[in-house]
Amino acid sequence: GSKFNIRGSGLVGSLGTDGQHMLSAGAGKTNVFETVSAGGGWVHLATQIISSVDLCEFDTDDGITSSYDCYKILINNLHMETDGDPPNQFVMQMKTGGSYVTSGYGYGTDGLFISQSAHIVTYSTSAAHIRFTKDSTGAASGETTNWEVTLWSPLDTDNTKMITFVGTVINQDGAAAARSDHGVGISNFATAIEAVKFFPTVDGFDSGTFSLYGLALA
Repeated sequence: GSKFNIRGSGLVGSLGTDGQHMLSAGAGKTNVFETVSAGGGWVHLATQIISSVDLCEFDTDDGITSSYDCYKILINNLHMETDGDPPNQFVMQMKTGGSYVTSGYGYGTDGLFISQSAHIVTYSTSAAHIRFTKDSTGAASGETTNWEVTLWSPLDTDNTKMITFVGTVINQDGAAAARSDHGVGISNFATAIEAVKFFPTVDGFDSGTFSLYGLALA
């Protein structure tokens, strides 16, 4: 087969296979190829570019499997179909045992507006979903929201499921009411998560991009 010539050394090395990387085996020795370790970096698993849908869901087919220990969902330029009056909140539910859990979630969300110094908080210890937004989300031109959601140990069966999140939001009052929302959410169960879904409390999503990443810790 083909060889890789190491200039000036008088040695050649065989080519590796797809997914391997080359490294030195020491002075005067032929180079070697090794498979990249599973741990140490985020791996892109799936992306959904949505348009006029009620929700966005990631499940085992998208990569929520035992191959990874935790996950991130990055949500970019998310635009709602309906404006924030009545309040339109951005929320999430988890699926376990074949169905989505619709009660018993806890969350705490802290909103920091550019137009005021006070933090404005909303929270619950028994909700139908995990709520990301402190205030409503806008739907007019220029009113958008972006998020980073971290899902910790979703397949663990000993502990309550937890997420952390941080986002930027422009609500129905326009750019003058731009803010950052961040917080924590928990489930009321310890069984493995089979899927997660994101949706607004009023109507659906107009457009946006959801991307799923996984991280193996070892």
